[in-house]
Amino acid sequence: KSPYGGYITEGKFSFENNESGSSGGMMMTLALYDILNDSPVIYKILIGETTDDVPGQYNPDDNSITFINEFQLSQFLVYSEELIHAFQLSENNRLYNPKFDFNYEFEAKVLKEFMHYQITNGALNTVGNDSFKYAMAFLCPDGFDIRIPTSSTVDTPSFLLGYYVCAQFYSNWNKTNNYGNKNYWNSTLQKPHSIIRLIKY
Repeated sequence: KSPYGGYITEGKFSFENNESGSSGGMMMTLALYDILNDSPVIYKILIGETTDDVPGQYNPDDNSITFINEFQLSQFLVYSEELIHAFQLSENNRLYNPKFDFNYEFEAKVLKEFMHYQITNGALNTVGNDSFKYAMAFLCPDGFDIRIPTSSTVDTPSFLLGYYVCAQFYSNWNKTNNYGNKNYWNSTLQKPHSIIRLIKY
């Protein structure tokens, strides 16, 4: 059993909220669960080897999510990011234009921080390398409180401009410091469609 409503049954993930009777501060997390749970795609959960021993890894070729050990299933910031990648690359793949670059890693990290902030009623995640500070600069322009956009502000020029600027700083830092792979180095030349879809859900 994973926290916040995730259950493993015969190697498959059940995206049901079994923690409370209402969404409370879990709006985006529950929206993500609803969409994945209603999907015709079966997402397989595996425990095993991952590339470069990363904690979790989504494979769009077979819609599997592999965690390096079972402990990672109790780590919200780990397993939620892989569910977000499944959401981006399977459920929302049609929304992204393959002709334009997009940094899926930056969007996933911003989105999981929104979710974590809602779930913990305002606790900031302070774990991360130096590239992560550019995600946090976007999330917390005043250095203290995450500003989660609303359904009416998420797809506006002011929100998107801040997003694009910080996404490019994130990409540039990763390339300059040879951090991660090409997925971490991509530019962001289109909207963060997964963030927009979840917030408007």
